[in-house]
This record gives sequence, C-alpha cells and structure tokens, in this order.
Amino acid sequence: LYTVSMTVLSDALQPPTKDPISIGSPGERTTVARGLTSLSSSVAKLQKASNSIKSLIKGSIGDSLFNALALKKSGYPNVEAIPLLIDLDELREKPYNEAIAEQKGIYTVLFTGRVEHNKRQAVLVEAFSEFRKLYGGPCRLVLPGKLDSRTGYPELVGETIAALGLQEQVVLAGHIADEDLLGWYRACNLYVSLSVHEGFGVPLLEAMAFDVPVVAYSATAVPYTLGGA
Repeated sequence: LYTVSMTVLSDALQPPTKDPISIGSPGERTTVARGLTSLSSSVAKLQKASNSIKSLIKGSIGDSLFNALALKKSGYPNVEAIPLLIDLDELREKPYNEAIAEQKGIYTVLFTGRVEHNKRQAVLVEAFSEFRKLYGGPCRLVLPGKLDSRTGYPELVGETIAALGLQEQVVLAGHIADEDLLGWYRACNLYVSLSVHEGFGVPLLEAMAFDVPVVAYSATAVPYTLGGA
C-alpha cells in the first residue's frame, strides 16, 4: 500500500487549536467549516475502503515520515518511509523566465500551492498586510496556484485582498508555467507557508534549493520535511 496525505486528511484539516498568529477572518473560518463539512463524507468513504483492504496488505510505504507514521497509527503492517526523490541540481539547471527572475527591485514574498482552504492563502494575505506596515518599503506577495472556483476559496482570497486594499501588492497568479515558477524562486526574497496540511511540501525544498529563506507553519509533514534546516 502506498499512501499520500488522504489517509489523515480528516484529522489534518481540523483548524489548529493554538494558532501562533491568531489571524483569519470570520468569513474565512465559515468558508473553511463549510469546506470541511463537504469533505467529511468523502474522507469517511475513503477511510472505510482503506480499512476494508487492510487485512490484504503485506507492506506499506509512505512518501514522507509524516504519512508513514499515519499508516502505522492506522494499523497498517511493515510501514516504511520512502521520501520523494527530488534532484535539486537538475531543478536549478532547468530553463526559467529571466524577465521574472530579474525583478529584484521590490521585496517579494512567495507561496505556491493550489488555492484551497488548508493552504490558507487568505490568512497569508492578512499576515502580509501586517508585514507591509512594519517593512515600510515596496513589497509584494506572489501566490501562484491552481484556482478552483467550486470551493469558493479563491473568491474569499480575492475578497480579502480587496478588503485590505492590496490589489497592487498581491498577485493571485493562478496556474503558471514551470519556467515562470522557477523565475519567481529566483526573484523572491522570502518563502512563507501557513498551510495547515502538507503531505510532504516539495515547494519548501525547492525554495531552499535557490537559497530562499523559508518560514513555514509547523504542521503535519512540514517539520519532517524541513528537519533542522
């Protein structure tokens, strides 16, 4: 059995009981609650199917230590963690958008990931608003990631940006080409993740591969992926 994050999705998507920054609008909390409600029946079905085949499993592999521990917790036998293999040298050699990479005149904060409740882009926008007040200079937040209007969350992020008057400072980029993302890794000054659920967190490693400082909320697989970095 090979597992990704779905094995613990129902637990991992619960809002943290202690959030060190304690931000998130009532609108976002309501939207998150609705999203969790809609996910609960799907997660229950997945877990039921998983339990039904448990007796047939001879060995189990998690793509991160976090997921491997989740498999052990769920009672699967002979669990091993085999992390994703990422060639960071090859990543650095790939073609990139030079026009983006050369945008060095403004302090840039980056986070990449699908625009979903658990990724908490709306909370990141609020945090960026506070950072901007303290920083005092020109800065921007760039948010590449797939937009799925069915969840209602991209709209919430857009509303948060508008409510804070950050239309000129926050780039909700949607899905972008790999060359563009590699350009942003080179252009950004800081990578910030406030996600409450990561099964592995590949962008964290990618950012570090380009010597970008990383600030990440310590949840699910994040502390395992970052280790002592």
